[in-house]
Amino acid sequence: MTQEEEAQASALIDALGGTGDVAALCKISAPSISGWRKRGIPHPWLMFFRERFPQHFDAEGNIAIAADPGQSQ
Repeated sequence: MTQEEEAQASALIDALGGTGDVAALCKISAPSISGWRKRGIPHPWLMFFRERFPQHFDAEGNIAIAADPGQSQ
């Protein structure tokens, strides 16, 4: 996974309310969501987020949120 992909995954998680809110939404543990920041969001969950939150994706279905350039991970 590239740094850009990591940044986009983190930006989407943050846009959806952060680790705790996404964990509650998905009914999975917060450490699992934290892992997505490094390993990427699993494809089935990306499909769910695209359907539920289309404003965060471009026409091709890619995450369309600008990552915070000051964010260090």
